[in-house]
Amino acid sequence: MKKGSGKVNDSVPMSAEDLAMLSNELTTQSETSTVSSELDDLKKKIESLLAVNEAQAKLIETLEETDGDLTDVKVANISTSASKVRYAISIEEGHDQNDTPDVFVQVNGRSYLIKRGHRAEVPREVLEVLDHAVIDKHIPVTDDRTGMPNGTMTRASRRFPYTNHGLVINEVGERLAA
Repeated sequence: MKKGSGKVNDSVPMSAEDLAMLSNELTTQSETSTVSSELDDLKKKIESLLAVNEAQAKLIETLEETDGDLTDVKVANISTSASKVRYAISIEEGHDQNDTPDVFVQVNGRSYLIKRGHRAEVPREVLEVLDHAVIDKHIPVTDDRTGMPNGTMTRASRRFPYTNHGLVINEVGERLAA
């Protein structure tokens, strides 16, 4: 809390002790009706911050229990997706030191974090995004006559090569046999 501003900074997580201290300070300031309404607003913000802190603690606990592997947790919510159809894929592990261990895909307001080398269930829209994610690879060209390098040739290739293991959930939402 900035001194004198009377506002809570939403971007900085606060400890439970800080929140309790802030709540106590606000309780003592409720002398006028204006301060009282501000106090109510701040108490609501404190409650929401406590809820966010609790959710973050649960996520950290889940990460620790699963040793950071959230493969089972990452299946998209069928009720908010465009269709119930899901495909099993696995994205190849990166060969470049700059490749991240997870691939982030966002389509139609839905976000997917797919761990490389692990099987994941995704809707068709994610496959389309992965198919359209391409990079240009530069391949050296040699002169046939001299065998010396003679420039480069550019070829488009998938940024995130993946294997499609097939349909796992059909249009009705039934899981197909593996």
